[in-house]
Amino acid sequence: MSLGKKKMLSQGAAGGLVARDNFNPVLYTGSGNNQTITSVGFDSDFTWTKTRSEAQHNWLFDTVRGNGIYLSSDRTDADITVWSAFGVHFDTSNGFTVKDDSNGGFSVNKPNATYVAWNWKAGGAKASNTNGTIASEVSANVDAGFSIVSFTSNGVGSPVSTGHGLSSVPELVIFKNRDDTSQWPVFHKDIGFNGRLQLESNASVSTFTPFFDMTTTTIAIRQSSLAINGDKCIAYCFHSVDGYSKIGSYTGTGGAGNPIVTGFKPAWIMIKGTHNVDWWIADNKINSSDNITQWLKANDTSSVTTLDILNFTSSGFNFTREYLNETNNSFIYMAFA
Repeated sequence: MSLGKKKMLSQGAAGGLVARDNFNPVLYTGSGNNQTITSVGFDSDFTWTKTRSEAQHNWLFDTVRGNGIYLSSDRTDADITVWSAFGVHFDTSNGFTVKDDSNGGFSVNKPNATYVAWNWKAGGAKASNTNGTIASEVSANVDAGFSIVSFTSNGVGSPVSTGHGLSSVPELVIFKNRDDTSQWPVFHKDIGFNGRLQLESNASVSTFTPFFDMTTTTIAIRQSSLAINGDKCIAYCFHSVDGYSKIGSYTGTGGAGNPIVTGFKPAWIMIKGTHNVDWWIADNKINSSDNITQWLKANDTSSVTTLDILNFTSSGFNFTREYLNETNNSFIYMAFA
């Protein structure tokens, strides 16, 4: 499959989105050299890999940046392009290929190491978008509320806009400067335009007025805080879709309980406190039951951490202990069915 292959969105018999045709976590065991992963069920456009059995970086790959170009959510590094012969390659129908050396030295296919790959379908080939003050290249899955946006910063201090290709206002956007060492600013609708989190850090919300702006056609960020003039940037944009995804927030109640309604049983969830708390991620492949005890962190290299925190329910999740539910603390989350 070439990067330009057009991908059709999958709808159910009644017109609803088919979750497993637009997002799917998969597990695999490293073999060394190259391995084809075809259990995704669709041609992935954004694949986030993490070693489960040992400490290693979170590696993010997408079809807009191109095959084998590494970014790490727990590092501030720019794109790693010198390794592009390795990493995740989007050259396989219904999945992707992991390419490594025989010892697994490029962190995606080490012999006998266990991995998870979280996969999202965008829109296939990127298209030009002229909305906003800066042109962008966008791969958008409009029905699934997800797009990958590439743009070149002009370094301006006030928020500068670029097109996102979706039909609704993005509710969570993750930004990264591809050309230089920098943070991963994160916008969340319930924090607002004047506060940001950082994907690579457990830091609390930092404020700057204004820092973001989001509309039905554009995303905007204070680009002088992201990149200098001429630097290439990437943004991953999400909004909630009924029965498929939910971006929300909650206030901790302490102890067990505090049911959070997403409208579906989650297959994947990421939670972050607005205070100094890690970005915790769990899915229904790493965990073999609805009692979610196996976690990874977006901002950390750790292998799987065992914490009995919450249960997935038919309509969302609730807590089995106080952690990530401390009294009066605020938390944001993103969940997929």
